[in-house]
Amino acid sequence: MTPRTPELPPELGYTETMPKERLPRDPERRKKSITEAAAKLAILHGPHNVTHRMIAAEAGVSLGSTTAYFDSLDDLMTQAFQRLSEVFDREISAMLQEMRESGAPEVVLARVLTRGVEDRFRARGQMMFVLQSIDNPAMQKVSNVWFDAIENVMREFTSPIAAR
Repeated sequence: MTPRTPELPPELGYTETMPKERLPRDPERRKKSITEAAAKLAILHGPHNVTHRMIAAEAGVSLGSTTAYFDSLDDLMTQAFQRLSEVFDREISAMLQEMRESGAPEVVLARVLTRGVEDRFRARGQMMFVLQSIDNPAMQKVSNVWFDAIENVMREFTSPIAAR
């Protein structure tokens, strides 16, 4: 019996576990399931260790589906990390709103940072996101949006130099 990988935390934007049975013919849902499975597996095993077969099994789709929607495995991984970027963007927006409303932005920031360190899956996801941007030009574009969003949040509460 193969061990199951941990479920994605709801805080990362995933509200249901990945299905193990085949999905009905819904191309958008299928593509979303594939990218979420790829993101999860990349975080758990590293993106260079993930195969189309692993993704298909995790997403509950046929192997052909993992190649039908994406030009290559690199394209699939880039879109998976784009999905993570969207989750991170929502979190950054929520954090900014809370910082503005709280009257104590440093307390909110400390809580968010502490949660990020305590949640190993989240920390691995963010670290993987950053590492992928080093040598992958497509990921550099995705990660630059994320870095800019964080910098913009920090500029509201500190100097531009400190925010950078």
